[in-house]
Amino acid sequence: MRNPPKVFISYSWTSEDYKATVLQLAEALVDKSVDVILDRWDLLPGHDRFAFMEQSVEKADKVLVLCDKKYSEKANAREGGVGTETAIITPYVYGRSNQEKFIPVIMDDFKFMPTYLKSRLGIDFRDGHRKLGFEEILRAIYNKPENVKPPLGNPPVWIGEGNAGRGADDITVKNTKESVKKTVLESVGNKRFTSSDIATFTGKTQASVHRVLSDMLDEGLIIRAGRGYLVRKADEVPPTTIKVYIRAWQEVINPVTGKTYDEVGLKALDAIMYGPVHEVVEITSNLEKELLDEFKALYPDFRFDRYEIRTDEEKE
Repeated sequence: MRNPPKVFISYSWTSEDYKATVLQLAEALVDKSVDVILDRWDLLPGHDRFAFMEQSVEKADKVLVLCDKKYSEKANAREGGVGTETAIITPYVYGRSNQEKFIPVIMDDFKFMPTYLKSRLGIDFRDGHRKLGFEEILRAIYNKPENVKPPLGNPPVWIGEGNAGRGADDITVKNTKESVKKTVLESVGNKRFTSSDIATFTGKTQASVHRVLSDMLDEGLIIRAGRGYLVRKADEVPPTTIKVYIRAWQEVINPVTGKTYDEVGLKALDAIMYGPVHEVVEITSNLEKELLDEFKALYPDFRFDRYEIRTDEEKE
C-alpha cells in the first residue's frame, strides 16, 4: 500500500476563530488519510521554528498556502513566521518545475493572495464554498483531478485520402472515386442529392466526395440542381449555366442634411461588395432568398440596406 501523502499547512494566526477553522481542515484531511504537518501538532517546545518550517516544506508532497488578508500582508512584507515561510517557499515557486506542490487556498477573498502566488489558480475555501473546496483540495493532494483528458484514440480511416500517386494512398483515392461514382449512378436515381448525402451513404469525407462530384460534372455525368445535383439522363444535353452574384451596400446618411448619399458617395464611404457566386440554369425567387441568406451568413457584420442580383454579364 502506498504511503499517505504528506501535506504542510502554511497559515497566519489571524484570530482564535480562524485558527479553529484551520484545525478543522487539518483534522478533516487526516480523516481522509492525509499526513498533515501542522505547527500546533508538530512544533514542540524546544524546537527551532525556522528549521521546522524549512524541513516541513522540504518533506511535504504538497503545501497548502491558506490565503487571507493577514497572511498576504505578512508574506509581502516578509514579517513573522509567515514571512519566513514565504522566504523558504518563494525559491521553490520560481525555480522548480514541480509547481503543483504549492496550492493557494482562498480563505477570505481572492484579492488577498501573496504577490508570488498572484498568477496561480487558487481553491475557493471561503464560507459557503467549503464542501466543494474540500473535495478540490483532496483531489489536488491525491493528484486526481475531476476532469481527466481522455486517451488518444485511433486516427480516422480516411487519413490517407487525397494523396494520389503514393502507393497505398493511391489505392484509397481510387476506391473513393469508384465508391462515390457507383453510389451516384446506381443508387440515387432521379432524386436530387448533395455531397453531404453521398458522404453519408459512402462513409467518405465530404471534401473527397466533393472532388469526385466536380470530376463527374466535368465529365457530364451529373448536372447542378440549385445547391445539389441530379444524374444527367443519357439523352439530356448539359444546360448552359449562368453565374449569379449579389451586390450589396449600406445606406450612408449625410449627418448635415439627413439625406442618403448618392452612389458616388457610397463608393467613397462604404465598400460595395460582391459575392458569393452561384452557377444556375435560371434565376428564381427562391434562389434570390438563398443567395441573400448565404450572403448574410458569410458577412454577418456587414449590415446592408440595398442589394441587386446580377449575372456575370451584368457584373461591372
